[in-house]
Amino acid sequence: MSNINNVLFEHFDFLGMPLVAIENNKIVQYNSSAENLFPKFIKSGIHDIPFFLSNKLATDEKLIHINQEKFFLKSAQQESVVYVILFPMDEIFSEYNSFFDISSFLHEIKNPLTVINGTVQLLKNKSKDNYTLKCTEIIDNECSRLENFVDEFGFILDINLNYKEFYILEFFEEMLTSLQILFKNVSFSTEISTDLKKINGDRDKLYRAFYNIIKNACEANPNGKIKIFYTIDTTIKYRDSNKKRLSSMAKFTIIDEGGGIPEDIRNKIFTPFFTTKSKGRGLGLIIAREIIEKHKGRLSFYSQNNIGTVFTVLLPI
Repeated sequence: MSNINNVLFEHFDFLGMPLVAIENNKIVQYNSSAENLFPKFIKSGIHDIPFFLSNKLATDEKLIHINQEKFFLKSAQQESVVYVILFPMDEIFSEYNSFFDISSFLHEIKNPLTVINGTVQLLKNKSKDNYTLKCTEIIDNECSRLENFVDEFGFILDINLNYKEFYILEFFEEMLTSLQILFKNVSFSTEISTDLKKINGDRDKLYRAFYNIIKNACEANPNGKIKIFYTIDTTIKYRDSNKKRLSSMAKFTIIDEGGGIPEDIRNKIFTPFFTTKSKGRGLGLIIAREIIEKHKGRLSFYSQNNIGTVFTVLLPI
């Protein structure tokens, strides 16, 4: 490596950003920040790090999760060497939030929206012109869409958990009763293969997370079956640093028998604002993943064309 490259590595190391050089599918140089990150890759089940990074860079999925931490990938190439910078998103957002109060920003958006919405309602009540009424209806719908977006985006930025024990079976019964009203032709089934009847977590937040996942499954298979399995996974452990022990994980599996997620969008379903729905905002699964990861859990999926999709949620007991 040239002296210029060494200066480059020292620069990003000073900024606290991991930098890795990859050549011929091998790591040929890295800084100390990247070295500290390598054990977290292994802990996350990623053993071939150069292959993982190269594969992500070849797709649109530049945001990665490594052991509960988020990084945005950026790369540059010099001859046969690819330099991969991993921007730590949590630290960047923390610094950004200290300078720029996003919650206040969202509040400033919502204030004029309230005024616009109120004015539109007055126009709708006063006007008898069909063209004006049609325009006010469009404005009203777009205001509602933007208000929902502001609410959801604000929710993602400030997820605070209120832990308490709750019964798992009642939790799903309540949720499926609600979903059955929306999806009358969907057949739900729940199977529990464990004696653990309660779980500790923020019931309201987890309700929202599971609701988003199962609702997506219903939309993919509106006339079929949705199966929910609950068990204890003893093969995957959560390390509780406070109590200095390993805990088993509660495993929830949601299966739909729809057509599966198309291969060309599978790496985009956790991308903010990406959606295939005409009325969707692309935040449902993002919110679900954020809530689950705040609980020190994991959300993953597996999909096959013409067979269906399986979403798996792991939560520490």
